Amino acid sequence: MTSAHTPGTWTVLPEEPEMDYIRIRGQCLGARYKIANVMSPSYKGVNESELVETMANARLIAAAPDLLKALQRTLNWLSSYQGEAALGPSGPYEQARSAIAAATGVQP
Repeated sequence: MTSAHTPGTWTVLPEEPEMDYIRIRGQCLGARYKIANVMSPSYKGVNESELVETMANARLIAAAPDLLKALQRTLNWLSSYQGEAALGPSGPYEQARSAIAAATGVQP
């Protein structure tokens, strides 16, 4: 299955003190692609947990292509191993199909 998104691997770039955001970039065929900027709290009195959460959000975004690929492979395995019907309409098989549809914009 081909996807419309920038191919992985996506990377969280090191924090830069002069920037109020964390950058996430993709790389493909020697080119760099801007994926996202995750805004970092930059107000007086910002606490450590907010900064930790910001970095966690950036890592989650950067992992998206790998998570999608893993979920697609898992779904293929589930359907061949147990059969689609055996997992029920609200089970993990359907949840995986819905998540893939949301990520790809393609309805199953």
